[in-house]
Amino acid sequence: MIKAVIFDFGNVIVETKDSKLKKILKKYGLNEKVYRKGHKVYKLYSLGLFKNDKEYLDVYSKILKLKNPLKPKFIDELLKETFDVRPSTVNLLKKLKKRYKIVLATNFVESWVKKVLKNLGIAKFFDLLVVSSKIKVRKPNPLFFHHIIKKLKLKPEECLFISDELNEDLSGAKVIGMKTVWLKKKKEIMTFKPDFVIDELRQILRILG
Repeated sequence: MIKAVIFDFGNVIVETKDSKLKKILKKYGLNEKVYRKGHKVYKLYSLGLFKNDKEYLDVYSKILKLKNPLKPKFIDELLKETFDVRPSTVNLLKKLKKRYKIVLATNFVESWVKKVLKNLGIAKFFDLLVVSSKIKVRKPNPLFFHHIIKKLKLKPEECLFISDELNEDLSGAKVIGMKTVWLKKKKEIMTFKPDFVIDELRQILRILG
């Protein structure tokens, strides 16, 4: 019996408003190509290897050789303006909250997650936040998912994990015995077979019965 429903964050619970992202990047003299070059630095931050946004942005700016180093205000604007949640997702969370423990599991920065959830008014739906920067391990490392079941005090098979990333996320959950749901938004080479495949988040209700 499923007792906890675990959601990935990006492209599952929240979506990125591309037009807003481009606008903010342009404001700071960046474009998406340059912005993406700093992804390796971001990965380090998502593992908790920087103390705060300023330290992260100092390194980020040096790596990208920016003439004008970025300030924390840049991140604040990104978090406030570029994330959105669908009304249908909010309704789904309301329904699930009545029957299950709801968990958010993400490779992200803890302070950023909390700000986005607060801005969107959906923090109240989650019983547990598991963020890579806090526990210093990223999905799909099985240790990430072991942390979740330890916190919930549940067996792996009592947990259902939903993500749009088959190999980057779901593989680790599958290894420890969680039920896995692939929210298929793009093509991926199937290195394993998830328990369920859906193309809309609301189809979770059909799986849970």
